[in-house]
Amino acid sequence: MDAHAPHRIELADAPHDTRAPRAAAQPRGLARAALWLAPLACLAAVALAFGFVRQGPDWLFGWVFGGLFALMMGWICVSVFWPARAERRCPRCSELALERVDARSTVGIACASCGWRDEAASSWLLAEEEAELEPIVLAQRRQRRPGLPQQVTRDPASAASPTR
Repeated sequence: MDAHAPHRIELADAPHDTRAPRAAAQPRGLARAALWLAPLACLAAVALAFGFVRQGPDWLFGWVFGGLFALMMGWICVSVFWPARAERRCPRCSELALERVDARSTVGIACASCGWRDEAASSWLLAEEEAELEPIVLAQRRQRRPGLPQQVTRDPASAASPTR
């Protein structure tokens, strides 16, 4: 065997992963349509840029302004009518079993199925779906600023009475 010849790597020598292969997440619904529309939007942007260079800003300004306005309104409509949802699929076992570690916090998630935990991951969307966020956020602010009172109570009678 020649000393300068490349070493042949056998398949048995290669490192291998013992975990089960995860199936790639396939986009569904509107996300799948967006994958098809993204290249068309890029082509439209190139065509608009070409038209802007060739024809000048006279007629194109109105179209670009209208397109940007439509894009802004579309973004607002999508955000209002299809808000973000919490991802409850575990990254290790792919089961829909993620839950918050602490019901009084918006940080930390755990899988009820396999026991996987991430103490630093945000569980904001899970908390938003499960409980009222205001008490959780106020409690976390009090922990960061210890000078604030621990319990804030509002008495409707004292708020309505004059203080003269």
